[in-house]
Amino acid sequence: MSPVIGIDVAKRSFDVAIDLTNGKHRTKAKLSNDAKGFQALQAWLQTHAQPDSWIAMEATGTYHQALAEFLHAQGYRVCVLNPAQTAAYARSQLSRVKTDRS
Repeated sequence: MSPVIGIDVAKRSFDVAIDLTNGKHRTKAKLSNDAKGFQALQAWLQTHAQPDSWIAMEATGTYHQALAEFLHAQGYRVCVLNPAQTAAYARSQLSRVKTDRS
């Protein structure tokens, strides 16, 4: 199975983590949601990502768009998920844990 890099996008920043097959996070980072943060993410990915990694993020209004387009232009495999579908999937798995900080 290909490693999954999850990105939680907000207006001013985004959190990124790599999910391992054992369910633990290898490493995490919090970066600014702007060109400087995108460049820092690219450097972070060169250190931590594997060639077959997928990058997944939920659609967040317009906040995710520039980041998704940047990553795609850099050649990464990007999957933008519908938040309603991810919530429905979590409910189907009887998961009630909200892991992001709100």
